[in-house]
Amino acid sequence: MLQIKPQKQQLITTLNITEKDIHIIDAKHFIQEEKPKEINKIILNFLKK
Repeated sequence: MLQIKPQKQQLITTLNITEKDIHIIDAKHFIQEEKPKEINKIILNFLKK
């Protein structure tokens, strides 16, 4: 399980992303089923880059 605070810098470095590309979403295991509109928006915005 990812604990964002202690692992944030490693995540940014390993995935070669910026801090603004990290999104904390309040959901459980089935995040795509719980919040599909929010997830789709984030993915589409990321792909536009």
